Amino acid sequence: YTTINSMMDAAVLELTVYNESKGDSQILSNLEVAADLDAYRNHMAEWSYKNNREVFLADAERDFGRYVFQPFILPGNKVAKSVMVFPITSGGVVTGTLSVISFQKSSFDVYHQEIIRLLLGYISVAIENALTHDELNSTKIRAEQSEKFKEQFLANMSHEIRTPINAVTGMTRLLLEKAPREDQLRY
Repeated sequence: YTTINSMMDAAVLELTVYNESKGDSQILSNLEVAADLDAYRNHMAEWSYKNNREVFLADAERDFGRYVFQPFILPGNKVAKSVMVFPITSGGVVTGTLSVISFQKSSFDVYHQEIIRLLLGYISVAIENALTHDELNSTKIRAEQSEKFKEQFLANMSHEIRTPINAVTGMTRLLLEKAPREDQLRY
């Protein structure tokens, strides 16, 4: 955040990562976002995510209607004046958004947009690595559980097979000890 803020007047920097396989999203921000995500929604980030398009608002109070139906009000009732939102893609799929927000009108220009676009490549790779790590970790856990189930199944089957075999061999031994008739020996 401090690096980006030193290059531009960014009061809020917000990274939202969407995990489709888990059906959730995570917000990383320098802003204190309410613990209850329903209380705070970055509608422009949602629009950018759904449409895979960038959003640039030099006068967000006036221009927000092109993207969403309500002004972009941050926690503490602060109104965004300038907004840039960038979709983050990985393998052609939108995996997140990066929102840069200022409380001053016309804070961002083409130079600032290019800076963020350069950073998006690095952010995209980092998100892809994190999601891959999560997926590999989940796969590893499922494999370990599968191995435990297999061991338990084999232990149960071994027990279930041994019990009747022990009964048959025990009864056969008892019969052989009692001088069986010829028909009994044949059986």
